[in-house]
Amino acid sequence: MATSERLTLTEYSRKHQVSISTLRRRIKTGQVDFQLEDGKYFLLDSPLDEQKQLLSQRSTPMPHAPPQTNLGCRSGDESEIKEAPVKELPSDGQLASVRLESEGLFSTAREILAELKKAYALILQEKEEQILELKEEIADLTTLCQVLESENARLIKEASAKESMPPIAEWLDSLDSIK
Repeated sequence: MATSERLTLTEYSRKHQVSISTLRRRIKTGQVDFQLEDGKYFLLDSPLDEQKQLLSQRSTPMPHAPPQTNLGCRSGDESEIKEAPVKELPSDGQLASVRLESEGLFSTAREILAELKKAYALILQEKEEQILELKEEIADLTTLCQVLESENARLIKEASAKESMPPIAEWLDSLDSIK
């Protein structure tokens, strides 16, 4: 069939309202008639149901996409064109096991993240308690400092008052002279 009767995946997706991922999955499982040209898939311009019926009538359905060929040779000699190795696509069972493994990894990652959040919250709470205790200690030390400074000022005042008083001997002499 000519490519004019075929559409690219994007064109087919828009025209027949089918997602591109569904089309790729159908290509992989051999449920649609397709051609691979220059690395692009072309699908027959007919609804998927009709294509299923056509393919079921074939005696040998195509399970996988045909191997891609290396069309990038510059010499123009088609005898030099070599087929590139094609990796076999994973089966649905393999994809399901990969999904289960990735879901397991994601759930484990979520659990670890939740534990980290709890540990972080606990550490923050402990640090906040330490900060409050230190603030209380600062307030206590500030009060103690003020008390000590006022006591120091009082003692200095008393000492200066005593210096201005005559010594006791002079005072006693002054008492003797009165007698």
